[in-house]
Amino acid sequence: MRKKFEYKTLQEREALMKEHADWYFVEEHNLIDGNFLIFTDTIEEPLTYISIPKAEYYAMKQSDIEIKQAIAELTKLIASS
Repeated sequence: MRKKFEYKTLQEREALMKEHADWYFVEEHNLIDGNFLIFTDTIEEPLTYISIPKAEYYAMKQSDIEIKQAIAELTKLIASS
């Protein structure tokens, strides 16, 4: 579970960090709308990015389009019966 807390001053930020020291600090957002600290109670696996050849990417994209079209056709068929 994630928890998000807003802070306005550095003192509030430090207090939140101390108050939630038993949680894992995962993100900090400094936005126009405010400053936020985000904590989680579980360790999250980091994202892993991979590279694939362009041809393989476009083949997968085309396959995805074909699957979506087939689902749409099946949905129409079911709805009309």
